[in-house]
Amino acid sequence: MACLFVMIPAMPACATRQVRLQMTREIRLIPPVIRDLSVDPSGQVDTRDQERTVQVRMTGDPELEATFDLKGGLQGQEMHETEPGVYVGSFQVRPNETGRVDVVAHLLHPPTGARQDMTRDGALVLMMSQDERTCTPGDKLEFEEQLEALTVRFRANEYEVPTSAQEILADARTILESHPECTIHVHGHADEPGSEEYNSTLSALRAGEVATIIVQNLGVAPERVAVHWHGESQPVDTSRSPEGVARNRRVEMHAFPPE
Repeated sequence: MACLFVMIPAMPACATRQVRLQMTREIRLIPPVIRDLSVDPSGQVDTRDQERTVQVRMTGDPELEATFDLKGGLQGQEMHETEPGVYVGSFQVRPNETGRVDVVAHLLHPPTGARQDMTRDGALVLMMSQDERTCTPGDKLEFEEQLEALTVRFRANEYEVPTSAQEILADARTILESHPECTIHVHGHADEPGSEEYNSTLSALRAGEVATIIVQNLGVAPERVAVHWHGESQPVDTSRSPEGVARNRRVEMHAFPPE
């Protein structure tokens, strides 16, 4: 019986082999940009016997998913884009609720998961007034006498409050807080040079700057401050001398509104 032997040649050196390669790639997610976060109303809010709607407003990169939380309270509240890059949401404050409201906003790019957060601690302070006393005519007269010393003078064509005047206002915190039941009427004025329209705008800006300082820097409740402007129509000095013109560039505070 014959036997058949078959020789199987060795694999040539040029033969290919299957090799599995594992490649990794680092992906860096660039977070969206939040530019600003604010609430309206802001500052101190009196909640006695009333419910309030508070608006949360965030600005940042457009066409993304936006939400906000209240620390220790509401979570994942939706915000809607009202115009490119402007997101608005709201929440309710219950009657007689008190405490500090801390807001945290989130901006998310869903396809990648990239996210940015911004926090405003103490964005709103809820307080319940304890004194329902009204501002009587006698209170107004007494307050008026105290406010007479707080006139702010300005340089020509300027509305920035001089540093010296800011220091005077800071020292006058006791006066501004002395009659919490009374409104502080901030009256802006301008001198005669310039058009009526220009001077009206300038006096409004001056009054607004002073009101901002006493609310934001001195802690006066915004609802206690009323802003009025009169352009060049109410000079205190009609001599037209350089000194007299300078005296007319002013902001006064009164306990009474314009007549």
